[in-house]
Amino acid sequence: MLWYGLAAVLAVLAVLAVAIMAAGLWLFKRPANEAAELPPAAAAVAPAIPAAEPPAVVDKPAAAEPVLLDGAEAENLIARLQTGPQPASCRAGTAKLRQDNKLTASQASAIAKRAWPDICSPPKPAVAAPASQPVAVSAPPAVENKSIDQLYNERSARECATGLSGFICREGLRNKLCTGKWSSSPPPGQSTCYLPSNNNN
Repeated sequence: MLWYGLAAVLAVLAVLAVAIMAAGLWLFKRPANEAAELPPAAAAVAPAIPAAEPPAVVDKPAAAEPVLLDGAEAENLIARLQTGPQPASCRAGTAKLRQDNKLTASQASAIAKRAWPDICSPPKPAVAAPASQPVAVSAPPAVENKSIDQLYNERSARECATGLSGFICREGLRNKLCTGKWSSSPPPGQSTCYLPSNNNN
């Protein structure tokens, strides 16, 4: 009888051990199984982030084409500008013309020059003529007031040597100085030009 009792106790213990092991395995594997059994919506923890949409492209308004006024329209515009207030500067007036009337740069500049000539086309200062340089008037050569005798003595001493060549030099100088002035009775200072008279008394 004792053996039967021990066998029964061991059987109970074995059943309990198996049950405990089964419960442990069940508890250990439960989270994974439950996660697998959850529906897709519940399994997703973070909500899906929608894809960013590309920024909408805003069409820029097309730049206004510049206007080219004809002759009559330009004249009317110039007349209106002349009756109105004058701008502070030609540059400011030209910029306002382009902004208000959608003009080209060249036409706005041309209209501004005609409408506001005082600030856009000021008269150029007259260029002063260069002062004429005084003309240097050369003084007439000093007239030598020396007599023929003085000139003969100075030049013969300076130009003529001694000897025969000096005599010829002095005679040539004498003839040069006394040309048209030979006289048998020369005035004072012209004794070099004395010419003996050929009249015999």
